[in-house]
Amino acid sequence: MPVDITSTLAQNHVAGIAPVPMQQLAVVCASDQSPLLFAVDEKGRLTVTMRDASQTTGWIQIPLSDQLAGMDGLGAAPLTQCFAASQDTDGGIWLALAVSDGDPLHESRVYTSPKLPANLSPREWRHFAKLLLLRPTPAGVAFSELILGHGDDGGGFPGIVAGTFCPMTGYLEQYVINPDPSDAAWTCVPFKMPDGATLCRAAAFGNVPGLGRGIYALCATADPRVDSLTFTTQPVVDEHGEPHWTVRTFDLPVNYAWTVTAALAALPVSGGMTELYVSGAGLHRYPLSLQAGDCFGPPLEIADTTFFGATPRLSVSCDAAASTIDVWALNAYDQLAHTTGYRIDGTPGEDPAYTWDPALTLATEITALAAYRTPVADRIDESSGSPTRGAVAIAYWDHMALMVKSSEVQLWQESAVALQAPDAAFTLNTFTTRITVTDDDHIALGDTPVLLRPSFDVPALVNGKYSALKTGIARLAVTDAAGMVTVMVEAGNLTAPVYEVTVGGRSTQEDPASNLVAGLRTITTPEQIYNAQRSDGGALFPDPADPEQLMSQCAAALDGIEGLLIAYDRLEGEGARAGRGQARGYRRGYEHGHDGRHSHSHSHSHTPRVGHHSSLTIGCHFAADGTVTVHKGRAALEALPPPAAWEWLLAIGDGLKAAADGVEQAVSWTLDIGEDAISFAIGLGSRVIASLIDVREQTLAVIAYVLEATAGISLTDILAWLGSGAAMTRTT
Repeated sequence: MPVDITSTLAQNHVAGIAPVPMQQLAVVCASDQSPLLFAVDEKGRLTVTMRDASQTTGWIQIPLSDQLAGMDGLGAAPLTQCFAASQDTDGGIWLALAVSDGDPLHESRVYTSPKLPANLSPREWRHFAKLLLLRPTPAGVAFSELILGHGDDGGGFPGIVAGTFCPMTGYLEQYVINPDPSDAAWTCVPFKMPDGATLCRAAAFGNVPGLGRGIYALCATADPRVDSLTFTTQPVVDEHGEPHWTVRTFDLPVNYAWTVTAALAALPVSGGMTELYVSGAGLHRYPLSLQAGDCFGPPLEIADTTFFGATPRLSVSCDAAASTIDVWALNAYDQLAHTTGYRIDGTPGEDPAYTWDPALTLATEITALAAYRTPVADRIDESSGSPTRGAVAIAYWDHMALMVKSSEVQLWQESAVALQAPDAAFTLNTFTTRITVTDDDHIALGDTPVLLRPSFDVPALVNGKYSALKTGIARLAVTDAAGMVTVMVEAGNLTAPVYEVTVGGRSTQEDPASNLVAGLRTITTPEQIYNAQRSDGGALFPDPADPEQLMSQCAAALDGIEGLLIAYDRLEGEGARAGRGQARGYRRGYEHGHDGRHSHSHSHSHTPRVGHHSSLTIGCHFAADGTVTVHKGRAALEALPPPAAWEWLLAIGDGLKAAADGVEQAVSWTLDIGEDAISFAIGLGSRVIASLIDVREQTLAVIAYVLEATAGISLTDILAWLGSGAAMTRTT
């Protein structure tokens, strides 16, 4: 059957408001046992969503981070970098949040709440910021993870662990914040990793018999095949101000290694003591008996890796009597994995034994999750009060939902958290791919299965419905009555995945950006940029204030485009795979020291060999008045500090993001196509931040940056200029 594939790059107007995916989710229960959903979206906005009978949808969402505007130098648009919430058995709620002045990479202010009652009204939540206490933390540190314990042990505010992302290594480094704000002995100290550990991959705050409060830590070791699992107490500070720690090591299944994405979760079960759950190479449980005395494992296996393999998120809940335990995880396929354990009679004096349901998946394409308990209506137990059942709050790309098992029919029921939205539309820059399937007489074939596999993970609209396309999974779509499957991905940085499209057993590849690349190749003179026209016929530069200066900017932008297209071609095809492997080898070189341990320093021996047998080097320097100067060859590198002094980031996207918030502050960009690696460096004042380009699609994102920084051509301008050409149709 013939298959026609057409791709275009253009602006689209979509009904509603632009959805912003949730990055983090936490749930506690209000006094009426309805859920309170705390969430941070990709733009750093912290909100609480709660039941409200006065709303037509039954839900109201209240901004929280906006309330911090102007506090402690945060400015008018504070951004929540991360947060954590927990709830004691008496209903008290604890919150901690890390906030910056609007940039996720800027220094954090960490705030904690007092113990909040569960019956706060929407009006009281609107004044939530007045209750917060600023906690002392190290200057210059931007936190990206907060972990809270529980207060059921009677120790006051729960323990706090804060993680900061190190852009040079790609790893989290943990700090321990003193939960007692009145304790002047210590405030915030770096977490002491166990001996032999190189980096902490996952952490949870718990309470172990005989040791009290502390941090569970899953750490990589010098041997990449073996991780370590430990419990480290909160520091005890001596009279000289030195912290001291007690460490207990647990037996860990051998299939946990640094290549496995793993997660930890602590579950309070008795007097504030915590069981530990570990997932990623299956699902494993450490009851209290395996954390005390002389026995520290191995853990009890609950499930294998079928659904609990490679899990970045893990969440656990139990009822008051710990008779039922629910475990939820987000796995590598964005699936919601779940299992329930039921207590059975055990040996007196020992930990209770549990029988576990087979693991299963209950939802797909989720971005965040948080477990909680919901009461079972019309049932009261005299010993434990109202019994509860497991529930979970989940976040999709465009909305949140609750999932609860019906006590009547024992089926999972999902209900959307519906919020009132304005009647509006928003503009979306998209690559749109239309796949049309017909018979030999060119009659459209509806209800025909089409398999889509992208070259990299990307959120997409497939026939108007959100889908998380995954490179490791062929996603099934079905043609509509017109025989068409329409795939839209946002063109935020001019990149789009290459699709493998399979229909009727025949596969073909479609690159939505091929038309854009073809258009870029037609630009051979600065005059073509200077005289460029928008799709509506208007000039891209209608009335330049300084035509001569603009022409020089266009010439510099053209140099960048031509150089990056050379990089694009080098990274294309079979020959590029070896080059990518070499480039990634350099990443490993400066990511780890000679012994494989985590390294903070970038010695010259671990720096990519910029300028080594380079086939092309281009450097563009621009002044505040718009004057540009282009250097080529060795002169381009000699105009910069030596590469050993550059700040190397693991991903080109990190470098572009670091420069995106202040393009006017950038003073240069430099492209080097070397024998072993392709690098792109951006000068920001006296700093030079650099990354390796090792994937073909990255060159298009860099072209977008070069056009913006050099000639002031925004993404909207690019779409109006190069996205207006006729679409290319391929027939297979």
